[in-house]
Amino acid sequence: MFNVLQRRLLNASFFDVSVATDTPGMLTHLCALLMCSFIILQIPVVLHFTPVESGRAAPLLLCILVHAAIMLAVSYCLSLNRLVTAKLLLVAGFTSYLAWSTLLWTADIGTPYFLLLAIFVIAFIFAHKERALMAGCTALVSIAFVALQVVRINALGGPTWQPQQYLQLCNQITLLAACLLTSVLCHQLARQAWTQRHLSLAKDSVLLSEILPKPIARCWQHNRQRIAVEYPCVSVVFADMNNFTRLAQTLDDLALVTLLDDIHREFDQILTYHGLEKVKTNGDQYIAVAGLYDANTGSNLSNTPAQQACRFALAITRAYRARCKQLQLQSSLRTGISSGPVIAGIIGAYKPVLDLWGNTVNLASRMESHGLDNHIQLDASTYQMTSGQFTFTRRDHVWLKGIGFRTTYLLKDDAVELSTN
Repeated sequence: MFNVLQRRLLNASFFDVSVATDTPGMLTHLCALLMCSFIILQIPVVLHFTPVESGRAAPLLLCILVHAAIMLAVSYCLSLNRLVTAKLLLVAGFTSYLAWSTLLWTADIGTPYFLLLAIFVIAFIFAHKERALMAGCTALVSIAFVALQVVRINALGGPTWQPQQYLQLCNQITLLAACLLTSVLCHQLARQAWTQRHLSLAKDSVLLSEILPKPIARCWQHNRQRIAVEYPCVSVVFADMNNFTRLAQTLDDLALVTLLDDIHREFDQILTYHGLEKVKTNGDQYIAVAGLYDANTGSNLSNTPAQQACRFALAITRAYRARCKQLQLQSSLRTGISSGPVIAGIIGAYKPVLDLWGNTVNLASRMESHGLDNHIQLDASTYQMTSGQFTFTRRDHVWLKGIGFRTTYLLKDDAVELSTN
C-alpha cells in the first residue's frame, strides 16, 4: 500500500496547472500554490524574530509545515480530478492557517483580513451547481472572521468592553457584509458573462459544424493549424449540370440563384439520407464524398462508401431529371465517381473550407467531365467495389485528359440492385 501511494505521489504533478482544465479548478490550483508559497516564506521570519526560548517558535513552525502540506494536498487532489475535495481542503486549510497564526502571533498583524479575500475567492472556485458548498464555506469563513476580530479586540482592550470596542466590532461586521454582497454581485456578473460566452461558443460550434464535418470542426476550434488527414478508401462524387451556362443566359440573376439554391437544397437532403459528406459547390457543380468519417451513416445505410456514392448519384440524377421536366429546362446531369485514397482537411488561416486532394479526386473530376449526359460514369475501382450490386455498361478506351486511356463503366439509371437483400 505504501509503495502504491509513493508511486502516485511521485507521478502527481503538483505544479502543473493542466491538472484542472476548468476555470474553477485552475483557480483552486493557483490559490493553493500561492498560499503554499506564502506560508513557506514565513519560516525565515519565524526563525529570525521568534526566540527559541520563548516557546512560540515550535508551534508556529508546526503550523506552517502542516498547512503547507495541506496546500500540497490540494494540488494532489486536483491531479486525481477530485475537484470538490480540493476546493474544500483549500478553504479549510486557508481558514485554519489564518486562525492559528492569529492566535499564535501575539502582535496585531492584520491576518484576519485575509479571510475577506477568501470570500471573493470562494465565489469563483465553486461552480454554480455547487451553491450549497459555496454557501457553507462562505459561512465558515465569515464566522471565523468575526471570531478572530473578537479575539483581537479582547487582546487589545481587555475582557471588559468599552463602547469603542463594540463600535470596532460593528465596523468589522459592516465590512464583512459589504464584502459578502460584493462577492455575490461579482459571482452573478461572472456567471452571466460565462453563460453568454458559452452560448456564443455553442452558436459558433453549431455554425462551424454546418460548414465542416464535426471531427474537423472540433479540431479547427481547438487548433487553427493545417488539418490534413489521409483516408485509405473513399468514394468521391462530382456532379455537373450540363448546358447550365447557356440556360443561365435566359434567366435573370435572382431567378438563377433561386434555381441553383432549390437544386442544391434537394441534393443536400438526398446526401444526408444516403450518409455522404458535402465537400463544396462550385457554381453548377456539386462535389460530395462517401466514407470520409463513418461508412454507415444516414437513414439509408450501405455496406461500402462506393455503394453509398452510387445510390446517391442515382438519386440526384433522377431528382434533377424530374426537376428539368417539371420546369421544362433543357439541361441534364453528368456525374462521375472514383474510389480510392484521399487527403481531407483545411489549409489556410481564414474562412475554413473542407477540401480533398489526391489522384482519386482528379480521376472523379475526369469521370464527370468526360462522361455522358444523364449518365453516371465510374472508374474501375468503384466498379469492382459495387459489381453485383448494380448494372453497368462498359466503355473501353475512354480518353481522360491528363490521365490517358482508361476503361470506365456507366451506371445504368434504371439500375436494380441484384443483392439478395
